[in-house]
Amino acid sequence: MRVGTGKNGTKVRDVSWRGSLPKGPSKALPRSRMVVTARTKSVMFEADPSTAAVNRRPSGFGRRSLAPEKNPWADEELVERAVLHRGAIVSGFGQIETGIGEIALRASCHPAYRPLRDGHPYGATRTAKYLKEVFAAPGPLQKQCGVATLFLDRFLALTEIRTMMAHGSLSALPQWGITFEFIHRGPGGRVEKHSRRFSEEHLAHIAAYVNRLSRLGQGLYWRGGLNAALPEARWYP
Repeated sequence: MRVGTGKNGTKVRDVSWRGSLPKGPSKALPRSRMVVTARTKSVMFEADPSTAAVNRRPSGFGRRSLAPEKNPWADEELVERAVLHRGAIVSGFGQIETGIGEIALRASCHPAYRPLRDGHPYGATRTAKYLKEVFAAPGPLQKQCGVATLFLDRFLALTEIRTMMAHGSLSALPQWGITFEFIHRGPGGRVEKHSRRFSEEHLAHIAAYVNRLSRLGQGLYWRGGLNAALPEARWYP
C-alpha cells in the first residue's frame, strides 16, 4: 500500500484486493484508489482507468436493474424512477391497510361495536366500509366520525389505483409515458383488459398524495385517541 497526495490536498492510498469472483477462480483485482477527504473524512473509491470496465454501470438491463421487463425501446432510468414511485404508492397503501385493519379488529372486540358484525371483515374495501359504520355508531369513536369518514372516503376513492399499483404490469417509454396494464372479470363473466397511462410527474403526485393520506390516518390513530379507546393489542414473539 502506498500513501500519497491527490487532488485538493486529499490523502490517497493505493490498495489492491484479492478475492474470489462470482464465477471464477481467485485472482487479483486491478488496483483502485481509496480517497479519504480531509474535510469530511468520507471515503470514496476511484478506479484506475484499467478497472473502468469492471466498475462501470451495466449497460442495458443487467442483474442490478430494477426493470420488471426487457424492452428494447424502454429507458432504464425512467423505468427505475417509475418503479420507485410505484413502490412509494404501494408502501403508503400498506401503511393505511395495516392501520385500518388493526382498528377494525380491535373495534370488533369492543362491546359497543359487537352488534354491528359477527367478527371483523377481511379485505381493505370491506374493512373501510365497516369502519364507517363503526365511527357512525354510538361509542367511544363517534367523536372522530367526521375526520374518519373523510379519511376512509378518500381511501375508498383510490381502489382502482391501489389495485393497479399492486397487481398491474408496468412499462415505461420516453415518448409515451408510464403505462400500467391489468386484467379482471367484467359483467357477464367476460375477461377485460385495461390500461392506464401516467406521466412521471403524475405518478409522483399520486405517491405524495397516498403517503399524505397515510399520515392523516396515523394522526387519527394517535391524536384522535383511537389507540386508548379500543381493546389493547399486545406484542407476541
